[in-house]
Amino acid sequence: MFLVNNYSVQFINQILMSVMMPFSYCQPYVWDSSKVMPPEIFIGRQEELEKIESPSGVNIVYGGRQLGKSALLKKAKMDIDFDENNNRAVYIEIKGMDYERAAKKICCELYDAGVLKEEIDTTDWDVLARAIKKRLLDDKEERIPYLLLLLDEADTFIESCTEVNFKPFDALKEIQNIGMDRFKFVIAGLHNIVRFKRDAALSNNSVITHLSSITIRPFHTKDARQLLEEPLYCLGFRFPKERQALISLILASTNYFPGLIQLYCANLIEAMKKDDYAGYDEGNTPAYEVTQKHIKKVLSDPSFMNQIREKFEITLKLDEDNMYYIIALLMAYLYHQNANSAADSEGFSAEDIKEAAIGVGINQVAVQKTQVINGLMQELLELNILRHTVNEKYLFSRYSFFQMMGTSDEIDSRLLEYMENQ
Repeated sequence: MFLVNNYSVQFINQILMSVMMPFSYCQPYVWDSSKVMPPEIFIGRQEELEKIESPSGVNIVYGGRQLGKSALLKKAKMDIDFDENNNRAVYIEIKGMDYERAAKKICCELYDAGVLKEEIDTTDWDVLARAIKKRLLDDKEERIPYLLLLLDEADTFIESCTEVNFKPFDALKEIQNIGMDRFKFVIAGLHNIVRFKRDAALSNNSVITHLSSITIRPFHTKDARQLLEEPLYCLGFRFPKERQALISLILASTNYFPGLIQLYCANLIEAMKKDDYAGYDEGNTPAYEVTQKHIKKVLSDPSFMNQIREKFEITLKLDEDNMYYIIALLMAYLYHQNANSAADSEGFSAEDIKEAAIGVGINQVAVQKTQVINGLMQELLELNILRHTVNEKYLFSRYSFFQMMGTSDEIDSRLLEYMENQ
């Protein structure tokens, strides 16, 4: 009746939301990559998404954890599969699978999705490729104009491919050659996909060196703000113009990682369910003005901070040798050793990291060439963990990252673990 009595073509949707919001609850944010992300919450990454979906786009997608690689692949699948052209897209997670197990799973998934009309069970990539090519060359009513094969969590798969000179990649690349814009594969994994396998691929003259790739990095400010503000705005939350610094505080705390931004916003919304209604007066809301008190309340929640710290650490622990994590520990060690000195502000170089590793007996880093260490630090820069100083040395991109590495005693203890593992 309120809508009827206050009908306005221009403002009817806003009036509807204002009436509904005090009596409803919605959690739009999805911070767990295993959960399905609704299309309306997929924000940003349009350029990367186009490169993944396009038949002439990239074949390899890599980056650290919490950066949204899986969300990108799932969105591509949603956009392409059964679109207006009747194209098909199949998303398959092959985590922990070598090239043989991956082949068997891909066979099953393609059959279950209706792409393959005959069920096959093989570990032979040539047999699998032949079946896909045969299906794509079928000109009957159920013809597939374009097939996009999306393989996620592919680190083990790629590592195992080195044993057979990357023949599965040769087989997939051969399918791409059957015709213009008919088939493309995209393989996604952690940042070490290219780092650890490029030398092996080059030495064996593999097709992998000729495949284009993109690195998924933390959000730019524009996309980060959009993900933070738009869904919250729809729920009645407002960041007053005079408090725009609060947005910067949130984004800095989450390191512009999409997963962490979603986690923060979810915690902010969850606060509304508590008995104190997050300190709001029900009679005068919505809109809910976000204050510094609300921001600090979420940031000081031990459970939330533990989640942030945990996600920060798994971003560093991308592989079995934990090289990123060890370099970050050595960086934090140098911070403590040079507190209040000139080096504290000038930053530290790859040579400084190597000398620190030699000094504390971390042979895993000490035996590496300076160029290798610098390459790893450059990748940590891409992950937004480190930043460049004026003189091209490195510091943590946020002081909070240094704090999350632990106290001086805690860092000494963690370095000791890697000394004992030599």
